[in-house]
Amino acid sequence: MTRGTPGPGLENDEPATLAEQAAAALTVSEDVLAVLEEVVQRLTAVENTISENHRRGAELEKRTDYRFELYPKADTDEDRTAQISRVRSAWERLDVWVTWLTGAYRLTSVIPPCWADHTALREELIGLRVAWTGAWSPRGSYEAVVIWHEKLWSARTRLLDGNWGRARCDGRHDDSGIDLAESYRAWVADTRHDRALVVALDQALEAVRAKWPGNGDESS
Repeated sequence: MTRGTPGPGLENDEPATLAEQAAAALTVSEDVLAVLEEVVQRLTAVENTISENHRRGAELEKRTDYRFELYPKADTDEDRTAQISRVRSAWERLDVWVTWLTGAYRLTSVIPPCWADHTALREELIGLRVAWTGAWSPRGSYEAVVIWHEKLWSARTRLLDGNWGRARCDGRHDDSGIDLAESYRAWVADTRHDRALVVALDQALEAVRAKWPGNGDESS
């Protein structure tokens, strides 16, 4: 290292002193430390974000919530109460979501109010619900929601032909795919909905109780 840039016609300049070299090295070190400090701050922020996402992800709905027959055996009253609560909560979430889905995407011509009475349709909607939850989770990819809409369109097309559990069972669908406001109000008010939901909930509870000691004679 030299003290300055050689001027015109100067081949050799006087070399920098040891003190000058040390000062220059110290300046470079300070710059490096500043950059490293910024990198550490960014890494810390990323780690905090990942930890927060993992924490939030742990609180997300689990797909196994709807596999009632796979719930573990409940040996204590506390476990049984927890399982009953889990079943009820899963059905409540699904019911509210299906009502929203039907209105938001104008699906009264596809999903009947008694959807819970149709095993295949019920499984289809559970799958869509689980996929929708995953698409909107912090861990979902950026295109996950778009992919979910493609799956919804496929499901709608599939359900329109009535093969999945004969979903169009009330005989009032015109296959237009265009819902009017009164159609949705009638869908929400249809009394078959409550009866079908009660039956489905009872079936889910029976699947859970089947693994309980004494074959689930306890009342809920």
